[in-house]
Amino acid sequence: MTEATETKITLGELRRSWWIWTFFNLSAFSMERMQAPAFVYMMSPILRRFYGDDPDGMKQALQRHMVFFNTEPQTGVIAHGVTAALEEQRFNGAPIDDDMINGVKAGIMGPMAGIGDSMIPGTLIPILLAIGMSIASPGGNPVGPIFYAVAYLAIILPLSYW
Repeated sequence: MTEATETKITLGELRRSWWIWTFFNLSAFSMERMQAPAFVYMMSPILRRFYGDDPDGMKQALQRHMVFFNTEPQTGVIAHGVTAALEEQRFNGAPIDDDMINGVKAGIMGPMAGIGDSMIPGTLIPILLAIGMSIASPGGNPVGPIFYAVAYLAIILPLSYW
């Protein structure tokens, strides 16, 4: 008797999803659904793993995630990881319905938006800009903007990834 094998999300699919979110989180912004189009695009490698051969399943999964979603892009990625895990469990037979997935996603989205908005655009960016402008101010030193860009990415990319 053979055991049924579970379908698992690969690390490559998670990384691809993270890169998609990192580059496109606000590119497909909708006033009705906010970041939902980008969320669906980010979920596409994961959904393809589960529903690649099932057009009806893929359609339902895409519709499931095309609901209102709005969070701070870097700290809100926790919702993405939890949603991906719920999708994996659902595909493998766990009793998880659409309302549970969207409820958990919405429950994480709000607090992460509040924490992230106060930490990143409210605190981190003004501090880094102040440092960068003070470096640039004596005579237009180009190191100031370079410092800002490098420091921001050095902080944000690891924060968002982990």
